[in-house]
Amino acid sequence: MVIHINYEQADEYPLTYNENSTVSMNWHVEKLRLAPDKKAVRVNEWLTLTDIPSQCFQYQLGERSALEWIIDQYTILKDPRSGILIDPNKLEDERCTVSLICKIVSVSLETVELAKRLNQTVSITELMDIN
Repeated sequence: MVIHINYEQADEYPLTYNENSTVSMNWHVEKLRLAPDKKAVRVNEWLTLTDIPSQCFQYQLGERSALEWIIDQYTILKDPRSGILIDPNKLEDERCTVSLICKIVSVSLETVELAKRLNQTVSITELMDIN
C-alpha cells in the first residue's frame, strides 16, 4: 500500500531514452503511444522510451496495466461540453510525464514482485497447515 500511496516518490526505472537527433529536444506530450510489442512508449517525435520490462504489465488495474492506463489518460484533450483544455504537461516540470512513466514502471515491477512473494508465503503456510 505504501508504494502505491507514495508512487510520486518512487525511483525512476532506468528506461532507455531514444532521442531523434533530427528534431529539437522537446518534453511536451500530445499523446503517448505504446508500441505493439509493448517494449516502447513514444512520447513525441523527439523521444521514445524503450526497454520496458514485460513484467510491469502483469500488475493490472481492471483490464489493463497501470502503464497502459497512464498512456491512455495522459493526453491533451478538450472537454466537448465545457471547452476546458485538459493538459497533463506541467510548465514547472517539463519532464513530469516521462518521470511518471519511469516511476509507474518501478512501482508496477515492485508490486508484481511483492505479489509473488506473498503468494509463496501463503502457499508455504497452507502446506504447513496440511501437515
